[in-house]
Amino acid sequence: MFFSDQVLVNGSPAAGVVVSFSFSNPSLAFMVPLATITNASGNFTAVFLAANGPGTVIVAASLLDSPRTMASVTITIVNCP
Repeated sequence: MFFSDQVLVNGSPAAGVVVSFSFSNPSLAFMVPLATITNASGNFTAVFLAANGPGTVIVAASLLDSPRTMASVTITIVNCP
């Protein structure tokens, strides 16, 4: 699953900003890369990969220079039959 978003500062795209990802249960999933840098348009993309299942994991994206969570999503992982 791809994660993409845009970082804005005062309504303008923020280039060169480091976005890092954390997980409520790191044994269930990981992100590639674990941290990424926004492009000239303030956009970033990373790939979510499930490692184990079943279970639920919350993925949070944060800016490296800020302790606040920028965005988060809850993902339910199920085993394939």
